[in-house]
Amino acid sequence: MNTGDAILADIREHPDDASLRRIYADWLDDHGDAARAEFIRVQLDLAALGEWDDARPTLERREAELLTAHRAAWLEGIPSEGVTFEGGLPQRWYLPASEFLVHAAAIAARTPIVDLRLENLDSAPHAQALANLPSLDGVRTLDLAHSGLSGWNAIRLLQQRSLTGLRELDLSHLRFSGAPLQELLRHPAALRLEWLNLTQGELRGTDFENLAQAPTLGRLRSLILSENTLGNLEMGFLASARYWSELQSLGLRGGRLTGDGLRSLGRSGFLSQLSALDLSQNALGGHLGSLLASASLTALTALRVAQTRINYDDLQQMTRGMFWPNLTFLDLSHNELHERDLQTIAQASVSPPLSKLVLDNIGLNTETARALAPWPGLSGVRDLSLSSNRLDAHALRALLFSPQLGPVRSLDLLGNPLGNLGTRVLARWHGLAAIRRLVLHGCAVDDEGAQALLEALPAGVEIDLSDNPLSDNILDAFRGRHRLAE
Repeated sequence: MNTGDAILADIREHPDDASLRRIYADWLDDHGDAARAEFIRVQLDLAALGEWDDARPTLERREAELLTAHRAAWLEGIPSEGVTFEGGLPQRWYLPASEFLVHAAAIAARTPIVDLRLENLDSAPHAQALANLPSLDGVRTLDLAHSGLSGWNAIRLLQQRSLTGLRELDLSHLRFSGAPLQELLRHPAALRLEWLNLTQGELRGTDFENLAQAPTLGRLRSLILSENTLGNLEMGFLASARYWSELQSLGLRGGRLTGDGLRSLGRSGFLSQLSALDLSQNALGGHLGSLLASASLTALTALRVAQTRINYDDLQQMTRGMFWPNLTFLDLSHNELHERDLQTIAQASVSPPLSKLVLDNIGLNTETARALAPWPGLSGVRDLSLSSNRLDAHALRALLFSPQLGPVRSLDLLGNPLGNLGTRVLARWHGLAAIRRLVLHGCAVDDEGAQALLEALPAGVEIDLSDNPLSDNILDAFRGRHRLAE
């Protein structure tokens, strides 16, 4: 084993240690592989930057250039599709089980297998072959959601390995009610889990009690229980959790919660720890306010309340909540919000430091856009999603030309009836110079409007113009200057 191989072995043992990767880059430089060394440094530098940092575009362009030129060579002898590079190395693998098993030994010899998602693992020979792989014990994130396994077969697979590296486990879409869940909670790997996804696990009743009382989940930071039979009784079980001292994120989308369930959540011992909460697709209108006004809900920075029938009183309580001055992410989509509703947000005495705002399908039109436009909370928003509303040129002007709106980096206008007039409003918008991602899917834009936008957009923007009546010539012109979604 030469020095480079020894450094790679250390990286496999400590995949989160960026300093080891920089040492490896230095070794590559010294041994004539400057491109690979630069690529590692570029990806490490990108990982250290915020999502919309001004330094990202230059680094991302260089990342793409290096990957285009050298990807085939760097992946020679192992799969080149279904793999993502991170920290300069191929470490996220999303593959059919049969393909991964053929190449597993070669992959493990060359790079850490940090994140593994396997599809079509429903045959007994494939499952057993995977269970026999020592490299599975080093996987940090294991995704079996698309594996085709039953809950019992997934458990049998997990029970055959120690899984000492496992921190994140995705078991969504697998039936895990009853005995499979109990066996999971007894597995030694549960002691190390920090992230667990049980979406659509057909959980019910005592399954939630077992989760809440499991002493093995003491390190859990994020728990996703979306689209299960989660009603008020089940929420009462969860609220009694004794060991969730590290829990920071809770996903309860698509349950059956009402006011009683929210009151149970409000009494839970972990509410004050939560920084992210998803209550979307629960019919909570008229009940949300009491929870959002809770004095215990202080650490929250990300709130999803899409399709909850949130009403005026709830919104008033939300803007008075202890968490409101710290909120950086808010999703109000799929609620019909009226002028008065948006005025109560815009006129709140305190505005949160939002960086992402999702207002998809809330009925935004000229009147409601004007009600929202004076809101100081728009000043920090970098990612703004307004898809499936009623925004025409007049409504778009009211919002985009608000003096409160800051330098938006990502703007999603999918499905709004903008037409060419709306596109020309976009072209004249002073904020267009800061845009890096623009979605205009299905906005009734033809060549005339697209040409105005083409001339105004800064180069290199990621843009989606699909489902518009555009000619091949105008699309080719966009491809020449931008990253066009195909």
